Amino acid sequence: MGAALLRVGVSGRIPVAFDTLSKVDSRTGAARFPAMSEPILEISNLSVSFETPDGVVEAVKSLSLTIAKGECLGLVGESGSGKSQTFLAAFGLAAENAVVSGSVKFQGR
Repeated sequence: MGAALLRVGVSGRIPVAFDTLSKVDSRTGAARFPAMSEPILEISNLSVSFETPDGVVEAVKSLSLTIAKGECLGLVGESGSGKSQTFLAAFGLAAENAVVSGSVKFQGR
């Protein structure tokens, strides 16, 4: 197997690793990919927060990304940076006390 060269951009607080042909929108920080095919997953302005005794904790703040069919996306970051909460929320599996906002489309729906 060959090695893959990755660049890293930031979307919200979370670093996003993507292939060398992709770009990051400098205005929004969202990962943008060349048009290979129709997007299979689109996440727009996803935010996830939790009410705690110490106040509101923002786990994910205004994250946007698009993944086209056949693409791979690696989400990297420190422990507690919101990687798991991003996809738990996107797939409707967030904890009962999570407050989730934003838009998620899978295969255009």
